[in-house]
Amino acid sequence: MVSRAEEFLGLQLPSSYIEVLLRKNGGVLKRRRFPTRFATSWAADHFEIRALLGIGGKWGDRFRLRYGQC
Repeated sequence: MVSRAEEFLGLQLPSSYIEVLLRKNGGVLKRRRFPTRFATSWAADHFEIRALLGIGGKWGDRFRLRYGQC
């Protein structure tokens, strides 16, 4: 599935992201805010990740991959 997603997207996913997919194929994070030393579009000192999208399965992004809405 990873190879198919990479082919569809025309890019290679980072190995660290693939490792996360192998452990947990997406989901909601317990800790959502991550500090930065610079301003972001979220805030002056952090950014937020609401969820990690997986490939297929419950947290997968099958709809987006299938209909090209990535």
